[in-house]
Amino acid sequence: MSLFDQKPSTYETFTIRPLELSDYSKNYLTLLEKLTGVGNISLEKFTDTFNNMKKGKMHYIYVAANQSNDKILGTGTLGVEQKFIRNCALKGRVEDLISDGTDFAKRSDIDQKIMEHILNKAKEIGCYKMSLESTEQHLGFYENLGFAVDKELEMCNRHVRVGDDTEKRYKMEMEKNENV
Repeated sequence: MSLFDQKPSTYETFTIRPLELSDYSKNYLTLLEKLTGVGNISLEKFTDTFNNMKKGKMHYIYVAANQSNDKILGTGTLGVEQKFIRNCALKGRVEDLISDGTDFAKRSDIDQKIMEHILNKAKEIGCYKMSLESTEQHLGFYENLGFAVDKELEMCNRHVRVGDDTEKRYKMEMEKNENV
């Protein structure tokens, strides 16, 4: 079962398609751990969350699957927010873009293809704008896709910790790259 209906797109070594329930056992959660803490998610909890997202129709999660073994190589999410402003417009938000080839310094070809699918879906459903968070090292990647640094600053107030400090891990990775 797919999270939403869309025909897969096939490339040389991978296919971009919507997240499927069966991706639970195909490296999906392990891949997300490259970004932040995921926690211990049972198949039951994954299924419940998947079904809630499917019903809500506000999450479009794409995966890149290896054509030879169906292992998940990359993922990215278009989260959609319904607004009252701008005549009840939709606002898109890119979340959780990661692939096996992503590191703190660069993005991969898989990331590029997933982002193209996210952008096309946002246009298709009528999002008036899209936003995302980025490291300085990835700004060029997003600028090449039409994003621009906004005057507003992104801030957060974390209420729940899942045993992972993404900012600390990022700083350590950057320091490691400087020493190479």
